[in-house]
Amino acid sequence: MRPDPLRLSVRPVTAYRRIVVGTDGSDSATRAVRHAAWLAEKLGAELLVIHAYAETREDPASPERVGASVLRDACADVAWAQPRALLRSGEAAGALVSLARDEAADMIVVGNRGLGNRRVLMGTVPGRVVQRAPCDVLIAHTTDDQKLEPYRRILLATDRSATAERAAALGRALAEAVSAETEELHVTQGDPADGIVRAAAERAADVVVVGNRGLTGARRYLASVPSRVARRAPCHVLLVKTT
Repeated sequence: MRPDPLRLSVRPVTAYRRIVVGTDGSDSATRAVRHAAWLAEKLGAELLVIHAYAETREDPASPERVGASVLRDACADVAWAQPRALLRSGEAAGALVSLARDEAADMIVVGNRGLGNRRVLMGTVPGRVVQRAPCDVLIAHTTDDQKLEPYRRILLATDRSATAERAAALGRALAEAVSAETEELHVTQGDPADGIVRAAAERAADVVVVGNRGLTGARRYLASVPSRVARRAPCHVLLVKTT
């Protein structure tokens, strides 16, 4: 996705000034990097692209060489976003989280599949990032060919708690920055995750915004909403760190 040549030169005011995205060269990761680049360009944010490789005793230099090539290709693909490339050794989720903390990133973008694991979401890289991230996490919907940028409709999931309202406020600021409309969703009956997924499909939402606390209580929330919504939602899911 190339930048809009008619975009305004004035940067929109949002909480996002530095965005981190990881790649392993997979199709899912490639889509996540492209989406992160699009979002960084829209928000005037710095884009950091990271690849983490596993060291081996047999040929210590080989994984680093392969990783450098993967990273180089990923950055070349979104060169218009002027990404900063970072190569790290270690486990992918840990590298993403550490980099986000070291660089004071405001958002981590991960695909809902890929990054070294083709299995369904939580318990894999995206799930571990969600659990440990020091910032917001955008779980990019990368598992089909549906075009999901630009954002046109952002769904704000809330239970009217203070933390959920903080997440909704950030979602409104994001919507204003990308010229999208918002709709607030308060699930009062049944399972909140099921209600959010159903509403996202019915409203043709491009993004669902939820806080990392609220709706069903901290423990159940982390176990159900990010996992089930991100796995089943037909759109991106922005998990806002509110605590």
